[in-house]
Amino acid sequence: MATIPLATFVETVGYASLKDHVLAVCSPNKEILEAFLDMAVEGAYCEGSNSVCNTDVLLLLINWLPSLSFDLQRWLGGCMSGTCVYGPHNQMLCCRAGMIAAVLDVLATGQKIDKQASEYLITLLETLANHSVTSFDLKKLISLFRPTGDGCLLYYTPKLLEMMERLSLSDGRHAPKEYFDLHHPSAVRPKDFFITFTGTVLAWLLPDP
Repeated sequence: MATIPLATFVETVGYASLKDHVLAVCSPNKEILEAFLDMAVEGAYCEGSNSVCNTDVLLLLINWLPSLSFDLQRWLGGCMSGTCVYGPHNQMLCCRAGMIAAVLDVLATGQKIDKQASEYLITLLETLANHSVTSFDLKKLISLFRPTGDGCLLYYTPKLLEMMERLSLSDGRHAPKEYFDLHHPSAVRPKDFFITFTGTVLAWLLPDP
């Protein structure tokens, strides 16, 4: 069967369209979700130990969560929580792609999310927020504390409060403030960078696991 380059596929078909076609012929199951996870890492997915290559697929999977069965939510939530935070490289890519906002949107669906799945998402949220969080993300986070239409708080509100307390106590000194992403083919070579940059450079080098 003929293949097409990834960039051409994304431009002409798109992952959302692929998802719609899949749902048109069958219900979502673990095998289908695993196939999308393979696309996210552009290889054979191995739970908790993959470098992210395609954040668009991860965002699609996160947004897919509310429509899945609770069993699939728990399984996929665990996969996402492990993969997105696996090393600084994955965290950086997911933060840049808007993963925090996507997770908050899913949590805002309330009772559509399984309790254990929501705990996975909150764990993911905390790790990414420790890496990088925007004022837009914080505004969305605070909005989750508003009472619902029946005047009640969302069931995971205590967990969110605990997460915010831990974030407020973090001094941020355990993580680097700037990153040079050398994974991408277009990344500048270290030799070129140091030739171009004049001055003193002091840095910790932290390779991914």
